[in-house]
Amino acid sequence: MTDARELYRIVLTILTDIERMFIDGLGADPTHMKAAGQFATDVDLAIETCLRRRLIHETGIPVLGEEYGGDCGELTWVVDPIDGTANFAAGNPMSCILISLLADGVPVLAITSVPHDRPTLRRLRRVTAIPQWGTTTTTRGAPRGRSPCGVLLYLGVVGK
Repeated sequence: MTDARELYRIVLTILTDIERMFIDGLGADPTHMKAAGQFATDVDLAIETCLRRRLIHETGIPVLGEEYGGDCGELTWVVDPIDGTANFAAGNPMSCILISLLADGVPVLAITSVPHDRPTLRRLRRVTAIPQWGTTTTTRGAPRGRSPCGVLLYLGVVGK
């Protein structure tokens, strides 16, 4: 499967399930020490495992993840299950889930999910960068703008 719009829809569906894991795990203790000053929580590992399983199953595209590494192909998903793990572990909601799709090493899709139950933070739930595919629609009429690198940016609430 290589239709970018379909891959985008699949990722959004997967994120809807994963975001609950993120919200429920906010404040999780560090459990896996990596390099000096670097650690992961059990929630990091669970989110990456779930993302990996679902992305491979639903798209057939290999996954390269921060916690478990992985394989690269012509197309490759790159995931960071919790970007800002120190904030996440401290209960600070300023952390996110990152998912990108590379085609021959070049980013073609990137989604940053900032899942929160706090009403003041719910307004910015997902930020998505999509290459210029021509005519593209936004979800729920989210505003869009053009970045200097020629990527369309879609900002706003997706889902809830």
